Amino acid sequence: MRLPRLFAFATLAGAIVVAGVARPSAARPDRPAATPRPRRPAPSETVMVPMRDGTLLATEVHRPLAGAGPWPVQLERTPYGRGKGFDSETLRGYVTVKQDMRFTGDSRESPDKDKMIFFHDGWGEDQDGFDTVRWILAQPWCDGQVATVGSSAPGASQNLLAGATPPGLAGQFIGYAFSSMFHHAFWPGGASRDQLATGWILKFRQGLGALDTLKKHDTYDDFWKSVDTVSRAPEIDAPALHVGGWYDVFSQGTIDAFASRQYRGKAGAKGRQFLIMGPWTHGGERRATLGDYALPANSTMDFAPLKRAWMDFVLKGAKNEVAGWKAVRYYAIGDFGDPAAPGNVWKWADTWPVPHVKTTFFLAPNGRLAGQKPAIAAAMTYAFDPANPVPTRGGHNLRVDEGPRDQRPVEQRPDVLLFDSPPFREPTEVTGNVTAELWVSSDGPDTDFTVKLTDLRPDGQSVLLTDHILRMRYREGFEKKVWMQPGKVYPIAIELWAISKVFGTGHRLRLAVSSSNAPRFSVNPNTGPEAGNAKPRVAKNTLHVGGETPSRVIVPVVAGGAPAAPVAPPVKTATAPDSPETPVDDGEF
Repeated sequence: MRLPRLFAFATLAGAIVVAGVARPSAARPDRPAATPRPRRPAPSETVMVPMRDGTLLATEVHRPLAGAGPWPVQLERTPYGRGKGFDSETLRGYVTVKQDMRFTGDSRESPDKDKMIFFHDGWGEDQDGFDTVRWILAQPWCDGQVATVGSSAPGASQNLLAGATPPGLAGQFIGYAFSSMFHHAFWPGGASRDQLATGWILKFRQGLGALDTLKKHDTYDDFWKSVDTVSRAPEIDAPALHVGGWYDVFSQGTIDAFASRQYRGKAGAKGRQFLIMGPWTHGGERRATLGDYALPANSTMDFAPLKRAWMDFVLKGAKNEVAGWKAVRYYAIGDFGDPAAPGNVWKWADTWPVPHVKTTFFLAPNGRLAGQKPAIAAAMTYAFDPANPVPTRGGHNLRVDEGPRDQRPVEQRPDVLLFDSPPFREPTEVTGNVTAELWVSSDGPDTDFTVKLTDLRPDGQSVLLTDHILRMRYREGFEKKVWMQPGKVYPIAIELWAISKVFGTGHRLRLAVSSSNAPRFSVNPNTGPEAGNAKPRVAKNTLHVGGETPSRVIVPVVAGGAPAAPVAPPVKTATAPDSPETPVDDGEF
């Protein structure tokens, strides 16, 4: 059985439940109503598990009633509360272990340690994940096989645990998680994500001192490298199923975790990673709406049967549908408002990035995305006022204005520059990361540049697909700050996070360039090294196009479109990620 049947089963099961609620069936007069069999709770206990520094972590252990054991183990480490009582996985012959991470729940705090979750979970001085797995392996009820589960913070803790390479780690089910705390969570593009960081710090009782510590480390230094699991990929040797959403706050973290292990991992991990990307926001796999729009029925997913199949495969060696999966399954978003539009389908691919052709659009002074480089250079200047930033409308956010939203209310501002492609003549799939290569200057020592990619629909709506930012002091890399020379023109590259979108006939690409997107990203005061004492200033920022400053955007176009699952493998004529760039026609597609 292949993966699509698993999804179909979950969808059917959900439909049966809905139907039963809406239209309960009457009891047959010739048969007494069934009496539900009581579920006896599995044997359980709370254990304070010692870590290598003596810290005790509250850990709930649930063992199966049937059989004498030993059994395979499913482990979840979480800051959200381990919960107590019966766990349904014990009915399927698993021990389940749920643990409060350090500084959370009932776990004992270490008074001499910084109260910052995640920083004690990896491969550093403290290795809470490793120590927990080691403790499990020493228990008489464990058969020597441990797999980890969890989404969001429990997913991030799994990435860190994998980087510590504990023995006995048979597999992982990782949902909606960052794999580099610096690049995906707190300093993407060099701009701090204050709303996300502050919310986490206060939720986990870490105190504002922890927030000050995070802000003090405003370059990609050893502090952040100690929690960057992408860099640890060559040491990781466990298979994993990575699940995320195109509009998730950590979407690129999910993809980077998959790709780094799939292609650079050790023997146990390399070639044994799987990626599922849906059209979701954080934890939104069962929601009926996405941003401003209703989702098609086929976009939602129940993770429970997916997790069960995966766990049976990695822990019990079950010959189930997992054996037939391809490495990548993704949802190609279509036009949410038109059920007959192309797209809105699940697709398979053997690799990530999916086979594609790099297609180049040049930014032209007339506000167009052109197939040919404009011969004459032009400069487009606007005022960026930190006191009046461009407000966030949707995107990769956490519970705040998230998902695809119509950008027209913010596109009319004088500090937003718009560039539109010709309309597509036929359905065209764009899947992967988009790169904006811009030539820019400013009248100050530092500023930001932001880029949004949207679907410009025939009805005029400009629907956000993906976006990103670059703080100019980090244009030469995130390990150091290099201030700008006022008036000097710099080439920069802004890597937008990945998206999968099928543009229908008559739709256009739109690129929006500006210098702020708040509160999604912190606002740059446009000051230099003396920022702590200087007042924020209005910056005159300039985008240069054409001639010797050919600003452009490079888009991954899937040649012929990847096939919908579960039909034939993806088109083989398209080239891999190092494919040649292909300019597009300056007319219609």
